[in-house]
Amino acid sequence: MNKKLKIGTIAEELSACLGRCKNAKVGDLMHRIHHGKDIEILTEPIIYRVNCILNEKPEKERAVRLHFLSPWPGKVRAEVKLARDEWMKALDEWMKVRDGWMKVRDGWVTTNQFRKEHAQYFPDCPGHGKNIC
Repeated sequence: MNKKLKIGTIAEELSACLGRCKNAKVGDLMHRIHHGKDIEILTEPIIYRVNCILNEKPEKERAVRLHFLSPWPGKVRAEVKLARDEWMKALDEWMKVRDGWMKVRDGWVTTNQFRKEHAQYFPDCPGHGKNIC
């Protein structure tokens, strides 16, 4: 049966979405984190996605996106849970490796040698380690 879709204002849908998602945590299965994806794993705090919808998506899409963004309320098959758990372990490992990379990179870019080379290769870059916008 086709029901007429009833979408509220952005403010109404935001309030409803935040209520539905108040206990959502990284690793949860979620409905419609991204347009066209019926189910995905939440890989960052849900408020990041909500802010993205509110600030980066076309205004005409915001209420609809918020309307459907929700934790998955149904049962999840065992193989889906296993695959999610494996992905979350890999994501955790990736985050640790990324953190190591960032620490090494941050140490490197503070050296005089890096600053000298940066200025040589990108002489018109006003930032030299600072935000340029």
